[in-house]
Amino acid sequence: MRIIALFFIVMLLFLTACGSGAGSTTMTLPTVWEAQPPTQVAATQLVLLAEAQTALGITLAEVQQGQGDDTVRFLTAKGDAVLSVYAEAVTRDYYDAVVAIYPDAVETSNLGEAAIWGNAQRELMVYASGHLLSVTILTQSLGEDRALTAARQVAAAALPRL
Repeated sequence: MRIIALFFIVMLLFLTACGSGAGSTTMTLPTVWEAQPPTQVAATQLVLLAEAQTALGITLAEVQQGQGDDTVRFLTAKGDAVLSVYAEAVTRDYYDAVVAIYPDAVETSNLGEAAIWGNAQRELMVYASGHLLSVTILTQSLGEDRALTAARQVAAAALPRL
């Protein structure tokens, strides 16, 4: 019983000593936003319908925002999604960790600070201006080379708006 009482007294003294005072310091933990800032631009503002149509060579009828502000999908008149664009503010280390999970990814040049194309996923991922930009071609009607060209065109339109 004395040991428990002694423990509480020591803890009380410790907490009192660490409290307020001229020489005390406060330790703060980083918030999630400090570690990973939120997206600063809405994906719906990154690529215009006309730009997506030109890049894909397909008539599009609708632009649909994803669940958050970070994703936009372009749809045909039948309602088929053919293109998805996603943007998020990230660190370069985060981008590198994400692209590392794409085993078939190949580097593609002249887009942002770094860019990869994952053919199996038909996804172009670009790191630029502290953002991860993902352009995914959702239609199988475009061949492999044409899908990459279209994704690059969409990314080129979006990058200055990040």
